[in-house]
Amino acid sequence: MGRRESNHHGVLLCNKPVRITSHDAVSIVRRVANTQAVGHTGTLDPLAEGLLVICIGRATKIAKHLTGLDKTYYAEVTLGLASQTYDSEGLDPNGVPNDLADLTFEKVKEVILRYVGTQKQKVPIYSAVRVDGERLYKKARQGRASDRPEREITIHSITDIHFSGNKVTFTVSCTSGTYIRTLADDIGRDLGCGGYLSGLKRSKVGDFSIDDSTDVMAIKELGADESFGELLLTVEDALPLGAITVSEVFADKVIHGCKLSRDHITSLSGNFVFGDHIYLKSPQGRLLAVGRACFASTDVIPPETDKLFAYDRVLN
Repeated sequence: MGRRESNHHGVLLCNKPVRITSHDAVSIVRRVANTQAVGHTGTLDPLAEGLLVICIGRATKIAKHLTGLDKTYYAEVTLGLASQTYDSEGLDPNGVPNDLADLTFEKVKEVILRYVGTQKQKVPIYSAVRVDGERLYKKARQGRASDRPEREITIHSITDIHFSGNKVTFTVSCTSGTYIRTLADDIGRDLGCGGYLSGLKRSKVGDFSIDDSTDVMAIKELGADESFGELLLTVEDALPLGAITVSEVFADKVIHGCKLSRDHITSLSGNFVFGDHIYLKSPQGRLLAVGRACFASTDVIPPETDKLFAYDRVLN
């Protein structure tokens, strides 16, 4: 017999432990949810732990709207040694730590806070980013030099800075795509003693919090039953947007991407402006599609000849 189709559709907040890859976590959820339609919205390195946001079933169609959310991390940096990978995996086993006797909390804090703001950041040489169609880490392992791409990132804040012995800890809030490993290496270089990321925990993704997550290994013990389904956020709860409710007649045409006319708009909900992402909804409240509004919710709805809605994805 073939596998029965999963009835699970939604967003799962998952707590990934150290030494489990993001791919491993997704594989566990696929087995429990009994569907291949599973994907995460932002990877965590194997040595990192914390919040992984996973989309299941129809919710995979909104995944790209969740990948760019800001992130918050609790980071631990060990000073005195540098690492090729910027974390503990790339340490030289014969490396001798630098003397930190003259390093003060005030100096450490001053250097760390320099990184608050918008800046260019180079990706680590040991990363999965592709250059000329090949993963950087593969080139690095083969000893082949490669230019590291730069990305514009923003570090919104660095708070709760503590320095004791050779360890510095802090909480950092930043845009998606920021490498905390690179930040750790940069801090060590600026202090003149070297440093690497010795611990990382992601506590927030946008408004999603690790406090509301479920451990991967606990999920592994569940079956694809109601207990698993109760862990899932609905698409609308995970991505709250304004909406256009359309007529029953037009609802049946959304699957074909038909142009929305003024006559088929029955109501508007939420506040949105031109260009905002919004939903199309059926009269019963079922989500039909996500796309961009071509008018503002406070405007008089434009004539039928004007474009009212630009499709992104059909959801049903």
